[in-house]
Formats: sequence, C-alpha cells, structure tokens
Amino acid sequence: MTQANHPFPTVPISQAGPISDETLDKLARIGRAAQMGQTLTDEGAELMLLCAPQIAVELLHRRRAMQVIEDLAGDNVVFLSPGSGDVAG
Repeated sequence: MTQANHPFPTVPISQAGPISDETLDKLARIGRAAQMGQTLTDEGAELMLLCAPQIAVELLHRRRAMQVIEDLAGDNVVFLSPGSGDVAG
C-alpha cells in the first residue's frame, strides 16, 4: 500500500508486534475448528488476518536460517524429521 504523495508529514503504516504464545494457541484452535467445518466468527477471522503476515515472515526467516545451518553443516549433521522413529541414514 502506498501513502499519498503530498508535502505534509505522514504517519507510517502501523505493524503488529510480536505474537504471544497464548495468541498463537488461540489462533491454532480457531484455525483447526474452521478446518473441521465449524463456523468462523468475525473475531476469529480478524485474528487470523492480523496474525498471518507476521507468522509467514517468521516461518520464512526460520526456514532460511535452517537452510543456512544445513548448508554449513554438510554431511556432518543429520536432521531428523519430526515423528520419524528411524535414525539410520
């Protein structure tokens, strides 16, 4: 979104701050309920829209960081997938 181009000072577009664990838990419950066919309330939908960009950015940062670690570690480190009981390479 671009701001109007005029000589008056403008206020920067606001951005949400860090999302607490409590809010992430609530968001996960709302999302699971909606996926299971329960009605999504206006408040739930608004929470999802407000949190989605920050969650996506954080996830992308973490994935990129893990890729750098994996690239630097080479064959020296084996990453186990969650839930995989097999540790043999």
